[in-house]
Amino acid sequence: MHLGGGKRRWLSVRGTRRQAERAAARLEDDLQSGVLVEPTAATVGSYLEQWLETHVRLQNAPRTYQDYRYHVERFLKPRLGHLKLSQLRPLHLQELYVDLRRQGHTRTADYVHQVARKALNDAVRLQVLARNPALAARPPRSRPQPVDIPSVEVVQAALAAIQGTELELPIRLAVTTGVRPGELVALRWRDLDLQTGRAQIRQSLQRIKGQGLTFAPTKTHRSARTIALEAGVVQLLRRHRTNQTTHRTDLGPLYDDHDLIFAQADGRPIESSVMLNRFQRALQRAGLPSLRIKDLRHVHASIMLSEGVHPRVVQEQLGHASITLTLDTYSHVTPGIQSEAVQRVGNVLDTRGQSGNVA
Repeated sequence: MHLGGGKRRWLSVRGTRRQAERAAARLEDDLQSGVLVEPTAATVGSYLEQWLETHVRLQNAPRTYQDYRYHVERFLKPRLGHLKLSQLRPLHLQELYVDLRRQGHTRTADYVHQVARKALNDAVRLQVLARNPALAARPPRSRPQPVDIPSVEVVQAALAAIQGTELELPIRLAVTTGVRPGELVALRWRDLDLQTGRAQIRQSLQRIKGQGLTFAPTKTHRSARTIALEAGVVQLLRRHRTNQTTHRTDLGPLYDDHDLIFAQADGRPIESSVMLNRFQRALQRAGLPSLRIKDLRHVHASIMLSEGVHPRVVQEQLGHASITLTLDTYSHVTPGIQSEAVQRVGNVLDTRGQSGNVA
């Protein structure tokens, strides 16, 4: 049977002539709408390799590219790489997810599913595939693991222990803004507006395999954001800028200036792990429990939520890709907020009920 656009498709239909005509009409609709595409000779493995280089590498931070490549090389290509892309079915992916679950890798199965879904979405968009088989596959459910958040009292004791030291500013900045460790050590003076007390998060300092320390874009487009600075942090920043300017002048050409707020003595970038080690040693000397800089981010979020700040604001402050991620990560904080909110509703109803009369 000849269809429009110079395409030919042959149908074998059991039934009446009218049923055959209806089947041909459906096929022509599929062609016109783009649901039906030409089969491709590409394998899943060759397509994923091309996708990593032409999509992921060019549109994402280096660390994201490394994560995607790891999951493609470690799980998707060994299991599915030999299949023709056009032959890939939801069952192939489902079986891979089930096997990962049996091996105790439930969270890995979730991530592999995310990678497959994104890769195959692009294949559909580019009309290499008619449909995305990953959309019909279901990875084993994994419950979000609640983060272990240090108490406010522990953080207060930690801040008291480092007061007046070189660690006071970065640690206080971390806990009052919720920035990621890599974002903290990548902050530049040009990113700050001390007059308005705001900072632009534009990049991150990461150690990339084969490249060493590298300044890279933020984790996602939502991670590039504007954050507010606490008044006390602004004062510390002004003092630090004065001291750093004096130090830079004293070193002269020996100072390798990258405009960084936090740097080594000669101006070169300082890795977040180095700052963390110094922080841990200070806590140990003070007899305090260990804290990670990432823990301070969790403390920042939990305080904001417990103080009634809208989750959307918390999401924007943290640079989360979605509000769902924020609510899932801090799900153990929200029940207390919900209880308080319900009590407020009851109080409002009681107050208004006492002040008005019902006819």
